[in-house]
Amino acid sequence: MKNYILILTVVFRLTSCVSDSDNSEGNSNDSKKQAQKEFFDNVFNDDQIETQVYTIDGNSDTTLICKNGSKLRIYKESLILNGEDYEGEIEIHFKEALEPIDFVMGNLTTVSNIGNLQSGGMVFFEAYAGDQILHINTDAPVGVIVPCEQVDEAMTTWHGNRNDDSVMEWSQDERMLNNDVEDLNLAWTRVLYWHHNYDEDEYSELEKTYGDSINNFFWDVNSVEGNKLEIEGCVIEIMRKETKLDSVELEDWAGGIFLSELMNVGNVNEFKEDPNTSYLFTLNDIGWANIDRLFTDPRSEKVELFTSVENEENYDFVYSTLMLKNESMYLPGYQMEDNTFGFTHYDTEKPILPIGAEAIVLCTAYKDGVPHYDYKKFDIQKEQKINLKLKPSEMDAMKSQLKELMES
Repeated sequence: MKNYILILTVVFRLTSCVSDSDNSEGNSNDSKKQAQKEFFDNVFNDDQIETQVYTIDGNSDTTLICKNGSKLRIYKESLILNGEDYEGEIEIHFKEALEPIDFVMGNLTTVSNIGNLQSGGMVFFEAYAGDQILHINTDAPVGVIVPCEQVDEAMTTWHGNRNDDSVMEWSQDERMLNNDVEDLNLAWTRVLYWHHNYDEDEYSELEKTYGDSINNFFWDVNSVEGNKLEIEGCVIEIMRKETKLDSVELEDWAGGIFLSELMNVGNVNEFKEDPNTSYLFTLNDIGWANIDRLFTDPRSEKVELFTSVENEENYDFVYSTLMLKNESMYLPGYQMEDNTFGFTHYDTEKPILPIGAEAIVLCTAYKDGVPHYDYKKFDIQKEQKINLKLKPSEMDAMKSQLKELMES
């Protein structure tokens, strides 16, 4: 009887120990989840990117020129409520995230389920009728023009959604309209010209040497009748330039009516955009859209890159990120089993990064109502470990310092 009682007592105590351990682990996870939610609610989120608000009339086509140079073309059929065109007053909410500091403050990381992405800029679009959200009619998508220094022909548009950890995940959406504009312009445009001071044989010889320059002159989107190009004493003059497009055929293309306007059908001169210095695309859904390509770099290799935070134990949640600003790539990190931070999906996986590229590791937390952060700027090597120590800061001061860092 005594042995029986002893066994019961031991089992009871062991069970109690396991139960206490489980409870402790559960409380730790709950604390981390709460700290993570508070971090993204207060530090890096969509609200950190300025919302531009415009009021438009749903009964007419509208062009909006936004703060950082983007243009929106919204047709009277573009926005729908419960599947029907909405013809009343509409409030447009629009964000432009075109610089590295925007990626950081908006937590706009550049990852997808098929690889890391290189961004040419991101935009956010929503529309409201009162407190009801409107959706985009895919038969009349919203046209978008985003300026850039030089178009990367490999870019496409990607649609973004945040996962349960507030990390942005991108899925490929549509190709750009840039190539369509250029191809159709060449196919449907006729240029009549004359070469002053040179006869046919002399001009034919000139073309052999300067053919690319002459073609660029003819097909430049801004070239018009009367423009002249002088090469070795030959004056080449555009006598007539005309584009005859089939607007009905154009509306069957992916860009629909927006493409026909980009092609300048009906003399819609406000959309005479240079496809080499503006990204041209349409939005088929509300939310975030990203101008992106899969990241490739001949310098890329598997590397060992780890970050340790000296005072990590003082925080329930620390967020780590890696910025390659010259490559326009911004990666989220994760905390490994040894409490250091890496930039892949699990401990044994090595990130593939360009050797020699300039990078910034940023670790941030939220405590006592203010952000705590530290960062290090460095060039990527085959093996390296970054050591940081978080310090408190006011939000505006942190944003100012990070902006300066991203622009340096």
